Amino acid sequence: MAPTYTGKLAARKEAVKMRLDFSDAPYKIVASFALLKYRYADFFRQLEPLAGKARLVVEFDNYDFSYEQITEVFAACEGANLQGVFRLDPDLNFLPDHYWEAAKRRPGLSHSIPFFAMDERIHDETVRYLSNYEQYRNIASGFAAVQSTVKKAFASGARIVPRTLVTRANLSQIGNIFYRFMEVHRLLEWELVHLVAPYRVGINNLQLEPVDFEDIFNFYYIITAETGALLRIEEAPHYRRFFLKKIEAERTLAREGKHKRDVSGAQVVERIVAMICRDTEAEHEPPKNPSPKEFGFRSIGAGCGECYINGMGEMYPSRFIDTRCGNVFAEGLCELYRGSQPMVSLRNRKTLSGKCGLCGFKQICGGSRARASIAKKSSAAEDPACDFNYNGQ
Repeated sequence: MAPTYTGKLAARKEAVKMRLDFSDAPYKIVASFALLKYRYADFFRQLEPLAGKARLVVEFDNYDFSYEQITEVFAACEGANLQGVFRLDPDLNFLPDHYWEAAKRRPGLSHSIPFFAMDERIHDETVRYLSNYEQYRNIASGFAAVQSTVKKAFASGARIVPRTLVTRANLSQIGNIFYRFMEVHRLLEWELVHLVAPYRVGINNLQLEPVDFEDIFNFYYIITAETGALLRIEEAPHYRRFFLKKIEAERTLAREGKHKRDVSGAQVVERIVAMICRDTEAEHEPPKNPSPKEFGFRSIGAGCGECYINGMGEMYPSRFIDTRCGNVFAEGLCELYRGSQPMVSLRNRKTLSGKCGLCGFKQICGGSRARASIAKKSSAAEDPACDFNYNGQ
């Protein structure tokens, strides 16, 4: 029997509710490959309630695994009905060829390859600068190794996703990466991770300034609207605020007959909302007073839709926040995420201080808690990457 309209509406509201606060279960689970290598059966049992609802991001510390081990992990990830993404961070020169042999004929899995620039000098220079930051010392692949890995990946038929760590060193290359991949590989998805590290003075300070974020946000907005590519934007939740303000401005121009682009049908809105909501049937309109209840999405970040699990099964809000929440094998993954004090605290936007605490967009943005924790030594502090000052309350 086909579902009734009322039934569809109820399901829709429930789906939106799940996106609002992520209080019940995480959407994005970042896990060390060491955890899957030795206890994948136990771990995937923890993920059973999240089948079809979550995204599993697997991070490698090294490539010490056999063909049988990686094949078992791939098969378990597919069987769990999760969006599986394998991030190839360590030096790609040491990635064994049997990895791509095991990845063949697995279209449901993605393989994320670090791509910092299309220019060899800038790429290698960025890698060298990143070695100064403890959080990124594991990213060690030179330009030649990346190019060789991309060729092997396409030869195997594996689905690759370029991942770019956006810093001041490679900011000028972001457009080149996108258009090159669009031209050669018909890019459908792109991971954009914005640097989270202690602020430094001097040549090795790779942090983006607030003005840099506003410029790069404009580029994201344009290419998403024009190409429909899925951009997974990490550690830049204030893109939600930028998006809403941009849509508001475009619609004002459209009403006044000054805008050439047809936004009356909300085609641009639907594409970008679909990207943010992870929902291809997005039908939401940007509200004048933004809140997750009205708009149907909230930023995914540390403790709020996201968690990190290390090789021992210890859960943290993210890999950048070292506040331990507990062990998933002893206390349960969803139970820890739902009830541990650090997770509950990070989801409570009323505890935010500084500009983030006053901002009218805090419910759908909230700032990067990881960046605030590292820069300000408090996960409730304001995000130094945003200088927007708006009291909408």
